[in-house]
Amino acid sequence: MASLHQRPRSPFWWLKFTDKKGVKRFRSTGFRTDSALETSKAKSLKAEAEVGEVVVAEQAQKSDGWNWVEKTFALEIINPLSRQATIDRWRRVEVFLLQKKIHSPTHVHPDLLAEYISWRTSTPRRSGKKASRNTAIYEMRVFIRVMRHAVRRRLIQYNPLEGVKLAKTPPKVKPAMTNEEIEIIRQALPEQPAWMTIAFEIALATGCRLRETSIPLKCIDFLRGRITFPAPKGGEGKSFTIPMPTTLRLLLESLRNKKVTCEIPKMASKEFGRDFLHRKLGLKHLSFHCLRVTKVSRMLLEGVPLNFAMRLVNHSDELVHRIYQRHEVSDLEVYRDAGISGAKSDSQT
Repeated sequence: MASLHQRPRSPFWWLKFTDKKGVKRFRSTGFRTDSALETSKAKSLKAEAEVGEVVVAEQAQKSDGWNWVEKTFALEIINPLSRQATIDRWRRVEVFLLQKKIHSPTHVHPDLLAEYISWRTSTPRRSGKKASRNTAIYEMRVFIRVMRHAVRRRLIQYNPLEGVKLAKTPPKVKPAMTNEEIEIIRQALPEQPAWMTIAFEIALATGCRLRETSIPLKCIDFLRGRITFPAPKGGEGKSFTIPMPTTLRLLLESLRNKKVTCEIPKMASKEFGRDFLHRKLGLKHLSFHCLRVTKVSRMLLEGVPLNFAMRLVNHSDELVHRIYQRHEVSDLEVYRDAGISGAKSDSQT
């Protein structure tokens, strides 16, 4: 079974456990041995690992268990990032199910959704923080999807989770960046890894998402001045092409000898947001995705027709596109009398 250990010259608890393939593993918990609170968190990790070991042992004996789920997602989801994200969410659900001794779809009941949300939002993660309600709901949606597959595989006759509504917590509104904030970021970027500057400038000019800033150079047509994003959100089937922004040409020309504009690290969003914007610059209200909000808001302020603006940032849903608009009251002054030409003026009253 899983166990905790101390190592010489290490201030942290180390976890020994058996992974899904039956291989013994050791890893640092990140929790200090000299802290009672962190020791308690390390013990929670140990308990979670023990549940995982039970999963391996019990599923090996059950042909109708959950063994088929990851194989199904591996075949169903083409985009590797989406596939891995879905499997990771399922693995968290699976830990909960085996802890509740639910070894197959036949034992699932609707109350599990509420129970999972309560369990997930109260169980500390490795960092000591707890998952949000929205995170738990995203994972429950994967669970509902798994149950639909169980129906198709004739493991159950109907999906007991179908039709259950899960109300999400309204997400925090991401603001558009001001010119002053953009200048502060630009001045600090030369001290950061090169990918940050490249990704920042590409996203500011095009409104693309962080991962989409890693563009293969073969997808940039310098002669005709066009950029193709080959694998945006949604996968290769959603690829799109836009005119090359004038402000990007010099930067992209300087990258001609590379295969891609920049290599995005695995934890890029946290590196740019938490480590750079929040901790280094103190801009805790901003994230990398605010560059997308900035692009959309400024296009509409400059009078770009809605359908063209949506095409430039690859939005297919008008409602989603409108959510990205962030305008200050001062931005609207020029339009304050629009649509009220028939109203009486002060001089007429």
